[in-house]
Amino acid sequence: MLQVKLKEKVSKGKFFLVLDDVWIDNCEDWEILCLPFVSGCPGSKILITTRNESVASIVSFGRPFYLTELSSDDCLTLLAQHALGAKNFNGYANLKEIGEKIVRKCNNLPLAVKTLAGLLRSKLNSSEWEDVLYSNLWDIGDDQNKILPALRLSYHHLPPHIKRCFVYCSIFPRDYEFDKYELILLWMAEGFLNQLNGKNLEDLGSRYFDELVSRSFFQQSGTNESRFVMHALINDLACYVAGRICMRLEEDVNEDQRYKVFADTRYLSITQCRHDISQKFEKLHEVSGLRTFLPLPVDPSEESFISNRVLNDLFPKLKFLRALSLSGYASIIELPNSVGSLKHLRYLDLSKTWLKWLPESVCALCNLQTLSLRDCTYLTKLPKSIHNLINLRHLDISGTYALQDMPAGIGLLTSLRTLSRFLVSKNSGLVLPSLGKLLNVQGSLSIEELENVTNAQQAKEANLKHKMGLRELQLEWSSDFDDTRDAYLELCVLDQLEPPENLENLKIVSYGGLKFSSWIEDKPFPKLLRIHLSKCTNCTSLPQLGHLPLLKELYIEGMNQVKTVGYEFYGNSSSVLPFRSLETLEFRDMPEWHEWSCSTLNPKIGSQFPCLTKLSILSCPKLHSVPLTNLASLVHLVLQECKNCVLRSLPHLPSLTHLSLESISAMTSLSETFLQFPLSLQILNINCCNDLVTLWPIHDQVPNLVFLQEIVVKECPQLVSLREVSFLPMLKSLQMERLEALSYLPLHRLPCSLRKLEIMWCDKLATTSETMLGVCSASLEHIYIWNSVNIDTRKLLGSIHNFASLTELFISGCDILVTFPEGGLPAPTLRKISIWNCKNLISLPHQMETLTRLEYMSLWYCPNLRLFPQGPFPPNLTYLEVRHCETLKPLSEWGLHKLISLRWFVIVGGYPSLVSFSSDNEENSLLPSTLTTFWVAELPSLRTLFKGFRNLLSLQHLDIWRCPELEALPMEDRLDKLWSLHIHECPLLEKRCFKDKGSFSRMIVEIPDVMIDYCRVPGLKISSEEQ
Repeated sequence: MLQVKLKEKVSKGKFFLVLDDVWIDNCEDWEILCLPFVSGCPGSKILITTRNESVASIVSFGRPFYLTELSSDDCLTLLAQHALGAKNFNGYANLKEIGEKIVRKCNNLPLAVKTLAGLLRSKLNSSEWEDVLYSNLWDIGDDQNKILPALRLSYHHLPPHIKRCFVYCSIFPRDYEFDKYELILLWMAEGFLNQLNGKNLEDLGSRYFDELVSRSFFQQSGTNESRFVMHALINDLACYVAGRICMRLEEDVNEDQRYKVFADTRYLSITQCRHDISQKFEKLHEVSGLRTFLPLPVDPSEESFISNRVLNDLFPKLKFLRALSLSGYASIIELPNSVGSLKHLRYLDLSKTWLKWLPESVCALCNLQTLSLRDCTYLTKLPKSIHNLINLRHLDISGTYALQDMPAGIGLLTSLRTLSRFLVSKNSGLVLPSLGKLLNVQGSLSIEELENVTNAQQAKEANLKHKMGLRELQLEWSSDFDDTRDAYLELCVLDQLEPPENLENLKIVSYGGLKFSSWIEDKPFPKLLRIHLSKCTNCTSLPQLGHLPLLKELYIEGMNQVKTVGYEFYGNSSSVLPFRSLETLEFRDMPEWHEWSCSTLNPKIGSQFPCLTKLSILSCPKLHSVPLTNLASLVHLVLQECKNCVLRSLPHLPSLTHLSLESISAMTSLSETFLQFPLSLQILNINCCNDLVTLWPIHDQVPNLVFLQEIVVKECPQLVSLREVSFLPMLKSLQMERLEALSYLPLHRLPCSLRKLEIMWCDKLATTSETMLGVCSASLEHIYIWNSVNIDTRKLLGSIHNFASLTELFISGCDILVTFPEGGLPAPTLRKISIWNCKNLISLPHQMETLTRLEYMSLWYCPNLRLFPQGPFPPNLTYLEVRHCETLKPLSEWGLHKLISLRWFVIVGGYPSLVSFSSDNEENSLLPSTLTTFWVAELPSLRTLFKGFRNLLSLQHLDIWRCPELEALPMEDRLDKLWSLHIHECPLLEKRCFKDKGSFSRMIVEIPDVMIDYCRVPGLKISSEEQ
């Protein structure tokens, strides 16, 4: 799929691609890598850097360009900057000559110079520099590993306690971005941090980490400033020093190196795939001394699945594990009790799993320091004996929204430093005074269900004010404002929950007091960056916040009783500019708010938000004006459910690029709304503006909108024409949805810059001629026509047009469409076509075999479709989906077995009487052996698939839905080779999958992802007799 996406990207025009540090020296692998780039336009370039000359000979017939090192002067400057914090050696004459010799020994290589500079940082004695210069390590040769002597020297001079921390990082793949604090917890689990002089382990680990950063072993990620990476050469150094002790199970390595581990391996990372089958971990049964098992996701946003056998059979054998991560494995919904036998375990990461509860045996892990249950959204309870985890320092339960209560024993875990959520019990569970005993809690803390606090003294005993390590605090009451709520008590409770002054993020939710506590207004909070006040429905005024010096984001929502926002909001200083650092301001759901005024102390000062870049006012229907006279920095403006006069009150917005308007009453046109329209606008989004008649009068400022690139207009029932879009020279995307009165769109004059055209539910918009698209047809890349019944897509796609750039075509609900233009689709770059709900369509386009780039085809609810296709299939089709097309010929006549590129096939409905896909004497497969995913659904009479099904040796994913008569699978002996199996509403098949009863149960235990009747199947335990 990655290659498919690459093809789509590079085929849109010329590209310049940089492949840095390439090591592929296999010609076949290089050809596979290059396949997506063949689609690029002439003039595209690829720049390759490598440290291997054989790579250069394989990838190009041309002469390689050999990079020279930096000049000696530049390298000397680099050394001075990183070692001395100076631009040159002018103030360090005693070190300059030594520095010049060090630079020469580094062969003027920047990384070597920078790393050695870290070693020499703040050392001003010439003898210390000479020790480095004359070290014997410069002379040790190592041609095979090619570890730079300068890097080896820098490693040699690391203190022993930091060396092992660095070597441990060899388990990270090249370019892997790691989190500082997660790494420190792993170091801590492995015993690499020895407590000194009362310094806590986390602070010690932070010091070690910062030392490695200062010496350039770690560097901040260029894409995510909160994460870090190791340079490839530094990674090589770590791997070289680690040897076989630290290993990585990686996918993108040679076959003989894949899944390679050794009996003496102690620390192991695994490239976490979407589906991790048990065969991947077979060799780990021989590594009984393993201490770290760490899956590293390729895409952290994607769920993964692991074979249940790994959970039940492998981990209980790894008795010496200290760090175990199963993060991201959605197939884990329960842990075996055997987890309690891992007595040495100190780090257990179960985040983003589907766990519902933890077994009590977890509480036998008396050495456990870190337990992460972050984003376990199905977790309902914690073990009752959690108080036995006496060494627990970090308990992360953020995102555990199903968790209703917390055991009182958590209050006894006095070593806790991380406790992301604290649920106040209504009965005999956890109470606020317990939080006061957790003296070391820091970082992020959310205290919830505060309505259960019965007196203010309990809140005082929580002792938040003295928890100096707190950075983020959320205080939340129930959203149910019933008669049991006591406004005065809640004010007293809030008074006593005063946080420390170095707080950075504060959120107060569903607070029921009549006003906010004085500490919000009186304390300086010099580090506070973000405030969110949500659903505090009884408060009649906002607190004073303008004095906060670093406040960057302010969100206020659900303040139902607030009617005016005035001087109290800005502060009582006439000399200090209020909100001087604020960048984002949002008001939402304030139904009674009607007046926003400036500070009465100094109207000029009070009206300015000098750094404001985003302003959002949502669902504030009574507000009549915005008093801000200077919004020169505003880039993003969002207004929803407001009066038109709010727009008219705004000053000139010279920097505005994004404008979103929804449900703005009495707005007939944009140009009449703004006193001076923002000509810098790039993106315009308009939704549910019932009075809108036109965007701009045709004679107005449209020609000056030279930066406008995207327009989205939805549900504006009075809008008749979009004539003005033809005058926008840079327009790239035009989306229209549910414009019931729209009857005119100048398709024949749309700008040639247009890339995306989307028309949805615009019933009055009709086609008039075959030339309607004009010059823009050559530039369009995406066309979506959805339920716009009067648009004749046959005319729209007429063969006289040139769709040279079109990559995606979506047509739905077009009853006019019967056939496509003769001669086929003039779209040589088309990659994806979807045709849905076209009930009169009888055939697909002619000559589909000429669409050599087409990879995806989806057909839904086309009941009269008969010719499918008229000729051969597109030769490179990888995805084919057919749903409820009742008149198609039998599947056995489609010839899909010839389509060797096909990877994914979906067939849903369309054959109500079908008993089998093939006749009894048919042995050959109906599908190509390359198929990896097969989805069959809604065939009520289906009893068998086809005999050749067992020949689908590449099949990884099998989905069967609503086939009530199907009771057997031709590949029963190969079920354990699947990666995922989903069976829903197939009662005969489901019986055979029941745990410990069905005949399939022994086989599906190997499958990482199993769902039966919409429920994920937990780990199945196979008896020793069955094994």
